[in-house]
Amino acid sequence: MDFETVRVERVYHLTIADSSTLWSNELYLWNVNSSPSFMSGEDFLQADNFTTSDLSLMLSNLTGKQFVYNGNLMSTHDWNLSFSSLDELLFILKDEYGIQIEIKQMPEIYLPSKYNSVFYLRKDVT
Repeated sequence: MDFETVRVERVYHLTIADSSTLWSNELYLWNVNSSPSFMSGEDFLQADNFTTSDLSLMLSNLTGKQFVYNGNLMSTHDWNLSFSSLDELLFILKDEYGIQIEIKQMPEIYLPSKYNSVFYLRKDVT
């Protein structure tokens, strides 16, 4: 059986270095019941009542890069990110929100060549 390399990708692991710099979840009050809400575009994200896990998923969707948060902090926060590049986004996360980014290389994923689907491993890789 023939195998092909599907994807080698960087994964951006988020770690909260200083939780005191995270925004309160009371800055935006978009919903009466405090359910998560967001507005986004190519180069911005505003979110109300998002956990860091929610944020990592949204950043993955917006940028096409793989962001992962595996920490224990599950409280909700409000977010306001405006960025023109990935480097700027990483700087804002670190400087304004106290979130450190560790970039790890995903291993190559091999699938039988008859398959065209792409999947992501969601476990930490060192």
